[in-house]
Amino acid sequence: MAIWPRWGGLNEPAYTPADSFSKRSPGGVSCYCRFDFNSAGLTKAKADKIWSDLKAAIVEIQNSNAAELRFEELYRNSYTLVLHKHGDLLYYGVKEAVKENLLKISIEVSGTVNAQLLEVIVEKWDGQFGHKLVMTMIQDILMYMDKTYCRLKKKEPVYSMGLLQFKEHVVMNGNVAQRLKALLLDEIHKERMGQEVDRLLLKKCLSMLVEVNVRDTEVYQEVFERELLQTTAQFYQHESQNFMAQNTVSDYLKKIEVRINEEEKRATTYLDKSTHPKLRKVVQDELITKYAMQLVENKNSGCVYMFENDKVDDLKRMFRLFSRVPQTLAHIRSSMSTLVKQTGTKIVKVFAHKYDDVLRVSDV
Repeated sequence: MAIWPRWGGLNEPAYTPADSFSKRSPGGVSCYCRFDFNSAGLTKAKADKIWSDLKAAIVEIQNSNAAELRFEELYRNSYTLVLHKHGDLLYYGVKEAVKENLLKISIEVSGTVNAQLLEVIVEKWDGQFGHKLVMTMIQDILMYMDKTYCRLKKKEPVYSMGLLQFKEHVVMNGNVAQRLKALLLDEIHKERMGQEVDRLLLKKCLSMLVEVNVRDTEVYQEVFERELLQTTAQFYQHESQNFMAQNTVSDYLKKIEVRINEEEKRATTYLDKSTHPKLRKVVQDELITKYAMQLVENKNSGCVYMFENDKVDDLKRMFRLFSRVPQTLAHIRSSMSTLVKQTGTKIVKVFAHKYDDVLRVSDV
């Protein structure tokens, strides 16, 4: 991984005449760029020249050739442009340079076959020299612009601007988003069916969908979450029907407890935290809420059967699962209340009958 040269406590640089930076080109030729920081006012021609050399350095960063760049002097050059009121030139120039690079990446990503798409887009986003690292480097060169020009002009900070452009030109370009959605949902379906999947890759890809929108999860929701919740409801609607038809209440509860725990683990492992309560509700609605009354009132294996046959573990499991959806506990209370009343009535009748017999004997 490339080492990123940094400097601590950097204040606005003092003007020194004939400051320069150098970089050795791939062909071995040293290139020197010299700037005059003593200008009371920077001419358009000088500003264009400074920007041209800054752009060349940004391109080198994007091409993973940053090791020999002199970053402190790049910072000074960007500082000079902003100080001399050439912030527009710098900001929009950087934005265009980022876009040009992302358009190349977009062509590569959109041309990737489905089997490799998740790996390729994650590598371009957060790989050894991915877009996030590139934007961090560029941001460090442009710290002064972020602190002054961007705040004054209410512009998106450089790093955020770069992430938003990745969203626009790579993630949401062409059919990439739709293919991502299909691949992510397919991986989750495979895992639900017992196959192993690359959870780390899924986590990185889903984190990318969250991060590219900077301030909210709109892209994540649009590209992935809405469809995930719909397919999850369909999956468990079908599976719960089969479970109910083929199992006793006790076995059904065991199976859905496993499923619920799997979904909880899945959510905490690679889904965004905003999805957790939504997914939990969908799963619990399909597996618990819809069948709560039917499970409790089942005459052959329901709540009363468990109580009368000392199925303590099964009763505990039912209570534990129903506690996830508190309103379903009313079915257990109602069933047990009815059982207690019926049992009490039987006991009273038995004792009343015995008491009558005693009275008859006494009369005789």
